[in-house]
Amino acid sequence: RSQAYYNSSSWRASWPGEGGGVLMNQCPHQIDLIYWIMGKLPSRISAHLQFGRYHDIEVEDVGSIYLEYDNGATGIFVTTTAEGAGVNRFEISGDKGRLICENDKLTFVKLKVSEREFNATNKSMHGAPESETIEIKTDGDNLQHVAIINNFVNAVLGKEKLFVDGKEGLNSVEMINAMLLSGFRGGQMVSLPIDDDEYLAELNKKIKGSHTKQKLKLCGFADESGDSLDEQIEALKRNNIQLLEIRSVDKKNVADFTIEEARLIKEKLDKNDIKVWSIGSPIGKVNIHDDFEKEKNRFAHVLEIAKILEAENIRMFSFYGTSKTDKDEVIRRLKEFVKMAEGTGIDICHENEKDIYGETLEGCLDIFENVPGLKMVFDPANFVFCGHDSYEAWKQLKQYVKYCHIKDSNGPGNIVAAGEGKGCLKEIVEEYSTFGKVVTLEPHLFAFTALSSLGTADIKMSKRFMNTKESFDYAVRALRQIMIDVGVKEE
Repeated sequence: RSQAYYNSSSWRASWPGEGGGVLMNQCPHQIDLIYWIMGKLPSRISAHLQFGRYHDIEVEDVGSIYLEYDNGATGIFVTTTAEGAGVNRFEISGDKGRLICENDKLTFVKLKVSEREFNATNKSMHGAPESETIEIKTDGDNLQHVAIINNFVNAVLGKEKLFVDGKEGLNSVEMINAMLLSGFRGGQMVSLPIDDDEYLAELNKKIKGSHTKQKLKLCGFADESGDSLDEQIEALKRNNIQLLEIRSVDKKNVADFTIEEARLIKEKLDKNDIKVWSIGSPIGKVNIHDDFEKEKNRFAHVLEIAKILEAENIRMFSFYGTSKTDKDEVIRRLKEFVKMAEGTGIDICHENEKDIYGETLEGCLDIFENVPGLKMVFDPANFVFCGHDSYEAWKQLKQYVKYCHIKDSNGPGNIVAAGEGKGCLKEIVEEYSTFGKVVTLEPHLFAFTALSSLGTADIKMSKRFMNTKESFDYAVRALRQIMIDVGVKEE
């Protein structure tokens, strides 16, 4: 592979993006073949890997691996993405000869006497058994992926059995993981099956130490620049942003849109090449003791709006009026929301917010550790605004984060532009760029119309801006400056 190949996308050859290099991406088929022909996993593996030896990448691009089987058989697997005149050769040496598969030919070097028999009877110091070379005739077909896909389809239709099922595929992954684990440890011999927790711990160290940054797309709550859809579109366009987190249009909350209104909004956004990234819904911003069926019905409507707008996410909250004693009920309700969204392709994303169950780090951990499938919208300013440490929260919650809201705070009740507060925006944006793809601007720097409906009457804002356009544009520039400072490019 050339450097241009690796440069073509930020996820390539990165620990967060692929979890490996040549072993994980370029040569799994060869490893599949080893397992398929041997019919069993090796008992032990020692892998000597070189990371970024010939390319400007952080993952392995060279590997020399020793395989050992419980019947005494051994194997050597050598691979690299840096050999210009490379070969694709598979060789099996046995008691009665050698099979060689190379250049679309299968050759059998057949011994006239087995090696074991010759070794026991030969009296010469340098003798070798006689052999003949036979070219094995095959059917000539080499359908590869086509054959596997056709077999899968026919198996689904009940016409034939699978060549390879999921369990068999996982065995090849087990071999790759064992090779990487050994390579992480300098070639140390590892036994199979490996300890999954040990492997994950080592991989997470690589991910945490990754310096590969993906390009980020900017998104915005454009209702902070103008009420009407035309004003919001204009705000995004003048700032060269193509993603919208829609919260309100014409002073009407997204949860109150009619189906027809949603369709008209989608039509106008399409004409302006703007996509809805997320629904900035108010779901969950109700008291825990309110009628939950009513909130479920509202969520069902928001879900339909999200489908029409082709949004990837719905932002929501975890209820006012809660305490630790409400944990089980909060979790039950959030699970209901996630279940309602199953099969839609839409992620349900909880945002940390003042006065809800998920205001604190502890509350958020309660939620994400107990609601499978729920993602997080991480808002650093909201943690600082409530008197909490945003970076400590980030370190423990980032594994659940789908995307981030970008605003900043210098203390309880105060909102400032990104990078001007205590939200650790630089550190968070830099780390998020190793796995995330979108950040949404939510400036809160000027009193826009929808603000009064957000339950944020205690927000103190800067007085330096004359209007919403000025404050929104300043927020965009502040975020872009942070990205420049930490070396994150914009897509």
